Amino acid sequence: MSEDLATKIRRQVEFYFSGLNLNRDKFMREKMSADPDGFMPIETLLTFNRLKQLTTDMKVVVDAIKKSDKLAFNDDFTKVKSNIDFRKPENNVALRTVHMRGFPTSATLDDLLEGLKPYGNIRFIEMRRFISNKEFKGSVNVEFNTKEEAEEFMKKKIMFAGVEIMEKELLADREKSFDEKNKRYKYTPDSLLQIRNIGKDTTAEALQEFLKPYMDQYSYIFRTEGDNQAVVRFATSQEAAKALNELKDKTLSDKPLKLMILRGKKANGMWTKIKSLMLSEEAAKKTSQKRENEAEEGGEKKAKTD
Repeated sequence: MSEDLATKIRRQVEFYFSGLNLNRDKFMREKMSADPDGFMPIETLLTFNRLKQLTTDMKVVVDAIKKSDKLAFNDDFTKVKSNIDFRKPENNVALRTVHMRGFPTSATLDDLLEGLKPYGNIRFIEMRRFISNKEFKGSVNVEFNTKEEAEEFMKKKIMFAGVEIMEKELLADREKSFDEKNKRYKYTPDSLLQIRNIGKDTTAEALQEFLKPYMDQYSYIFRTEGDNQAVVRFATSQEAAKALNELKDKTLSDKPLKLMILRGKKANGMWTKIKSLMLSEEAAKKTSQKRENEAEEGGEKKAKTD
């Protein structure tokens, strides 16, 4: 067996048992859970397409992987597992993984492994690819053995091919951000509260201050300037109902507020408008932040040359 083939087999099997893969591979998790010691038969691995394309010989696989520092074996080398027990909460892969963006799309796995090697004890690198053409996106997930190793890596200035990789975050933080975004942009039926008789002269600031005690972190006020009505989006129907109940005896102008939960086509049409505005505001905020960052970087570079 050539060294090149041995490396490909070892990397493929290590990929199967990486935390990133096990986190989404239900079949492997079930197979490993069925074994008292959490092992997977190597014979089963040989049915997997990518490994099968490299070899169908169990002895070849064993010879290629038995010196791996990421795998553990049973006594007769017929079964294999990761040497990290992913069932333990402290070994949660999201806490041990750093997401990074900004690599050249021409980079190979060998380039990445070699380039990042000086910065930590890297367990596995997942190259993220476009679904359509499988081309490298320029972003990676870098898995470490421990949470502490990942946190230490985060503190370092990472250089690759002479360029600093600025964008990096713990995968756990990235996933939390996605969860928050999903909640922010997910529509829940009966969560839009229409409020009428707010007064045409009521400013946006005054309306915001008035409604603040009744809103949650995902609330959004939709109102055309000068309108006598507004629609407030809440995260849940329960929050909207609670606000309706607490606002029913309140006044903002000289007339009692008129309140109604929007439903059906009215609600769907209104949510389309609200979501569009929310996305536009977020895009504008990101653009503004990017310009500020570029201005700061430009100032720092100028200061260094002066």
